[in-house]
Formats: sequence, structure tokens, C-alpha cells
Amino acid sequence: MGPALTFALREALFALAEIEACLVKSEHSSQFKKVVDDVLLDTPKYWKSYYGEKHSDIINNLHFSFSDRIRYYWTDERIQAAQCRLIDNLNKVDIPLTMLSQYMPNQYLKVSSGEIEANAHTLIIDKIQEVVGQYSAACQ
Repeated sequence: MGPALTFALREALFALAEIEACLVKSEHSSQFKKVVDDVLLDTPKYWKSYYGEKHSDIINNLHFSFSDRIRYYWTDERIQAAQCRLIDNLNKVDIPLTMLSQYMPNQYLKVSSGEIEANAHTLIIDKIQEVVGQYSAACQ
């Protein structure tokens, strides 16, 4: 269950990073994905033996692999700081529904129906709860 939850966290944070790139001036941006890449490439001990040597394959695997090796890095101070800045930046702007529809379609539906608010923290939690809901349904 752990990798699926952290995979959902990654999906949410990367989607929010894309939204931030559209809404926040680059000089104020968290550069979240770049920070994550820098940390992963600086400290390969949790993924090196899992992925090949080709740079493009490594980056794609680090970002999108179902084995989710990125989960071992979420507590890194640089990533945590970038995540806080990402959330802070997005809490200072209104996320357009059309953009939310593009990057987080399930959350868009919930925001547009009034079920949840369009703030970064709520969107992240809701994305993770999708996976919790799948596991809960499977246990019924």
C-alpha cells in the first residue's frame, strides 16, 4: 500500500508544480520538480540498482515508475522546503477550474461540485484519499 500512496502524493505534487509553473512568475516559483531531480541525482542510493544508466530512462523511471523509488526522498530538507514553497505559492493565487481540470480532473469534479476546496493541501490529501478509497473498497 505504501508505494501506491506515495505514488499518488507524487502525482499530486507534480500536477501542482505544473499548475504553479502556469500561475507563478519563475523567479518566485518553488522549482519543485527541479529540486526533486537534483536531490534524486545527488543521492542515488535508493534507486541506482533499480534503473538503467541512460539519463532519460532514469528520469522517467524516477518520476513515473510504479516501484516509486522517489518515496524515500520526500523527507529530504530541500524537497520539503520546495514543497512548502509550492503550497504557499498556490495558496496565494486562485487556481482556475480549467487548469485544475487539466492536471487534476478528479479533484476538479469535487471542487466544481463544492465537495472540496481548491487549495493545495486539500487537493493533495484528496488525491491520496483516492488510493485509500480503492484499498478500502477492495477490503469490503
